[in-house]
Amino acid sequence: MTKSEELKSDIEFVSGQFMTEPLPSDWNSMKASDLYAYLESVSTSQYKDVSGERILRDIKASAVKLRAYFTLLRALETTEVKS
Repeated sequence: MTKSEELKSDIEFVSGQFMTEPLPSDWNSMKASDLYAYLESVSTSQYKDVSGERILRDIKASAVKLRAYFTLLRALETTEVKS
């Protein structure tokens, strides 16, 4: 899996924490304004008054942090096994 595919997959996974509906299957090719409008319309109550642009930025940041966490975990597990 390429880094781009990993990020897309992580964003789709993490987005459930921000939205009441899943991302559309074509979310990655939608016009930015349409995606922002969609995110605003299906955001959880915590993000009710937040712009779609901010919601997407938070989703991406969470996805990157999640990937970094799993990468670190994998590295620690590998180190423990070798010890």
